[in-house]
Amino acid sequence: MNKKLLLAMALTAFTATIVNARSWRINNDVTKKPNFASIGSAIGSEKVQDGDTLYLDPGNTSTSSGSFIVSKRVTIIGCGFTGAQQPYSYASAGALTITADSTKLLGLNVSCLYIGAKSVTVERCKVSGITSNGDKCQYATIRNCYITYNGSIGTVIKGAGKTSNNSSYWIIENCIVLSNGTYTHAIQALYKATIRNNLILRTENYKSYCCLSDIGNSQIINNIIINPYFKNLAVNDVDTDQLNNNVLSSNTRPDYNRCNVLTTDSVFTGDYQEYVLTEDSPARGYGQDGKDCGIFGGLYPYVKGGRPYGHPYFEQYNVSSRPEEGKVNVSLKIKTQNE
Repeated sequence: MNKKLLLAMALTAFTATIVNARSWRINNDVTKKPNFASIGSAIGSEKVQDGDTLYLDPGNTSTSSGSFIVSKRVTIIGCGFTGAQQPYSYASAGALTITADSTKLLGLNVSCLYIGAKSVTVERCKVSGITSNGDKCQYATIRNCYITYNGSIGTVIKGAGKTSNNSSYWIIENCIVLSNGTYTHAIQALYKATIRNNLILRTENYKSYCCLSDIGNSQIINNIIINPYFKNLAVNDVDTDQLNNNVLSSNTRPDYNRCNVLTTDSVFTGDYQEYVLTEDSPARGYGQDGKDCGIFGGLYPYVKGGRPYGHPYFEQYNVSSRPEEGKVNVSLKIKTQNE
């Protein structure tokens, strides 16, 4: 069989895959005429195939306390996680365990996430803890997410170990990672990871727990890493050649000399999703190539609220209080998220 015929067959198969991919709506309100009432019922349906897209409608609450296994290679898209898309609110995706390679999550509010597959992408999501699950969790990408953990024991983002290939080559970038629990690290136990342009912050006043711990053979650049209560526990058990151009709350090892240790508490202003650098911030211009450290630097500046690119939302709406000739006037101003 000649090369031209092989190429034509490959292109035909690829085109057929794109054409056959379908989109499905998920909403627990049957009056909205959704395709499915939950993520679980969608994944369990024979109609939903690898490559399909599941859209979680605004205001959907049926999955808020649910736990679902995503065993098909799908893309699940929500409407962001702040509830700013009034008159609707965000939708909860519940707890998710990903077992299908190349699954994508975008704009979701996830109660907790277990990654048990390769090449999983989590983008613009709010997540209460991310944990590797199994021995095939490599190449995850976690980007533009707001990740926190409020339990007493646990880790906000936890891999399989400092020397383990099971969760190697993770990329964590332009995320807000907050360790709110008493006995919790922020990011722990990763191997050959890329950790860049994040804000990694411990917010609980309890000793012996770090922002960044047990990281092996990784690239850690352009982050702001602060433990305000025990400043010398910003990082622990991290190889010396991994840390470059980060802002740390303290430096317990002289060989971490490629980082800027805080001499002031004036690093950023605001909270929740603000964290804008102050004019005299030590993170300003300290990143590689003179770029800023933190979530608004780098190639993927943080997007507040997690609204997906191109996603329509209500900027303004008005409903008249008095019917005129039996009709109610409604005016809407709809925009799409563009960067």
